[in-house]
Amino acid sequence: MLDLLYQQTQAATAAVSMDYSRQLLHQIDWRHRLVAIRGARGVGKTTLMLQHLRQTYGRSKEALYTTLDDFFFSDIRLIDLARDFHAKGGKAIYLDEVHKYPYDNWAQEIKNIYDLLPSLKVVFSGSSILKILQEQADLSRRALIYDLQGLSFREYLNLTQGTQLPVFVWEDIIGRHEEIAGHILHDHQIHPLQFFAEYLREGYYPFFLENRDIYPQRVRELLKLIIEIDLNYLPEHTITDHVKINRLLYAIASSAPFKPNISKLSERVELNRNRLTQYIYILERARMLNLLLSRHKGVSSLQNPKKFSWKIRTSHSPWPPEKQTRAVFAKRSSSTNSGRHNRPEACHSSCLTPTRAISW
Repeated sequence: MLDLLYQQTQAATAAVSMDYSRQLLHQIDWRHRLVAIRGARGVGKTTLMLQHLRQTYGRSKEALYTTLDDFFFSDIRLIDLARDFHAKGGKAIYLDEVHKYPYDNWAQEIKNIYDLLPSLKVVFSGSSILKILQEQADLSRRALIYDLQGLSFREYLNLTQGTQLPVFVWEDIIGRHEEIAGHILHDHQIHPLQFFAEYLREGYYPFFLENRDIYPQRVRELLKLIIEIDLNYLPEHTITDHVKINRLLYAIASSAPFKPNISKLSERVELNRNRLTQYIYILERARMLNLLLSRHKGVSSLQNPKKFSWKIRTSHSPWPPEKQTRAVFAKRSSSTNSGRHNRPEACHSSCLTPTRAISW
């Protein structure tokens, strides 16, 4: 079995493009023994893992890549594969799509690998953010957890225009925005606004490079997969909820960012108030909505978000995700390591990101 997995690993790494890499690839502490990469479907987690494997190990059999929905795992446990690989000189194992592991205890098995095989590094990823959030308690003290967002405007320009625009931290954007704008215009010889409308249409997901014409269709397919597959991991979720969630998302996508009336929205989508509130925050975790919470602390802020807007769209913040505050429609900034979050306190008017509804 290992021989076949070695062949699959080499084929996957040989096929991955090294022409462009995401900023997160250079920010992750790959020296750590347990690294988790999570994010929405289609943002490039598999590519990022394979790029690091290729850069670090090349064609060496010291590294192994596999996806946990492989048919091998219908007959073998992950811990047994890791033991066998480690016994034959393996040093790093890359596990993709961990939420598709056919057994319910993928987190426990990864924890066992970490505890029992201290010289084996583990990198794992999953598209189902909901499942990872439910399971991460067993791993939070051991794993460095990174969130991979879609392409920022800066990354989109670097990818499509061949520029090398640097990352600017939030404090510099606020305090030196005129200087930075002049630097971009004169030193990089590019006018970013010329490409911004194009970025809003097609720039969030890296797969736009494969076929621009079907990009909107692929985004709708991603939404469908999240609703019909990922949400099934939730307790007490039923198939009939799919239709109601579609109604909820349509109501949001067809409106400008607005302050929700939970009671009226509950009647419109035919979900009770508690269930509706639960789904709003679930969809935020699934990267489908952005929420703006009030400054009030306690349960009151969890009952009624001040405003929410469509998240899975063809637009994103025009500054790097590495330092972005996710504007005024955000609940919290992206987090690394143990899952601690930083809440934005203020945002300049230039932070606002135009939001485009997607036809549902």
